[in-house]
Amino acid sequence: MNVSLLPNAEKVTPSRELSVKVELDERCFLFPDGKHISHLLLVAGSDRNIVLEAVFSFNQTRRSPRIIEVSLPEAQGFVRELVNAVYYAKTSFFLSGALRVSITVAANGYHLEFMRADQTTELLISAGAIWRFIKGILIAIDSSAPVVSN
Repeated sequence: MNVSLLPNAEKVTPSRELSVKVELDERCFLFPDGKHISHLLLVAGSDRNIVLEAVFSFNQTRRSPRIIEVSLPEAQGFVRELVNAVYYAKTSFFLSGALRVSITVAANGYHLEFMRADQTTELLISAGAIWRFIKGILIAIDSSAPVVSN
């Protein structure tokens, strides 16, 4: 039996980022780039922020997958307004210091318009995928939120 000692490995701390993958259908798009989105990734960072990234079906223009990054309080307020808009099938708005989001109910889904400073991004999500999107945001918020002790 041949045994050799390995050098001491540095202790690696695992990343505290959680990534939630939301599967979409063929009726989800990102504008102004005109991209079809097959999946959304919600990444809950260790610094209490949530990043929304897209997985495109095609991307010859090499657009960045990042759609928006929000703080934990912004994500909590946004998902509350989104649930209200979807549950009651009504247009809604979320406003914070740096972010404005309009949520519009359409015949085939939902039109989300994210406005931050001089950048506007539109995300169209079908009616069949909106509840999966909401659930993904809630999971990302839950993993990014501080742990409350008993």
